[in-house]
Amino acid sequence: MWQADLRIIRFFFLTNLLLVLFMPLYYISLSAVGIAIGVGLYFLFGALGIVATFHRFYSHRTFIFKNKNVEKLWSLLGHLTGSGSAVGWVALHRLHHEHTDTVKDPHSPIHGLWKTMTLDYNFEGNQWRGIKDMLSEPYIKFLHNYYFAILLVYGLCLFLSFGIAGIYYGFLVPSVITIIMSGLTNYAAHIPWLGYQTYATKESSTNTWWMALFNCGEGWHNNHHQEPHNFTTKHKWWEFDMAGSLIKLVKQ
Repeated sequence: MWQADLRIIRFFFLTNLLLVLFMPLYYISLSAVGIAIGVGLYFLFGALGIVATFHRFYSHRTFIFKNKNVEKLWSLLGHLTGSGSAVGWVALHRLHHEHTDTVKDPHSPIHGLWKTMTLDYNFEGNQWRGIKDMLSEPYIKFLHNYYFAILLVYGLCLFLSFGIAGIYYGFLVPSVITIIMSGLTNYAAHIPWLGYQTYATKESSTNTWWMALFNCGEGWHNNHHQEPHNFTTKHKWWEFDMAGSLIKLVKQ
């Protein structure tokens, strides 16, 4: 019952979104400090957990952590975003690179923004294919099998420490921002007129500088599709890649 499941996670995100929108009307007072904390946790969890670890480490194996404990911590941070386990995340993202811009691509904008945003992926095939490397890691299997239990413990710690506001700013706000930004990245990075192509790849991936500022360097998507096994998306001196800079500090 605690295992990560895409259908449950989709409902989970929609519930979180409604709570973020309506809780300030009845249960909490909006706070500039609280919002700053929520946004800060988005960049922390997003850069370290999702972008650096789920995407560049697990999905593409672009680097190796110098310290196994750092790897485990960053993996946990990715799970605390509420956007699914690393197992499901990697399975879907590898399908994206295998079937880019086709109906089998779970991230393709051809499915529409809302379906991409809410994880209502419209694709065929076995999404668990090609992730034996993930399923062979006991720690990752543990995080996947007890996904919602871990989130429950995290939420309980926030509540006991800071009350309902702790859950709102410490989990709901960064979780919703993370999932929305992931959806926007998957959608916008394959809309040609929203960006530009540095490399003539075989698909429609683009670089969008304005997106890279908010998604920790993932906006340089055309660079990524050109060199998916590079730990950084920064190919020019002015291309800022927050996640890539952080990876430099922990990789071998």
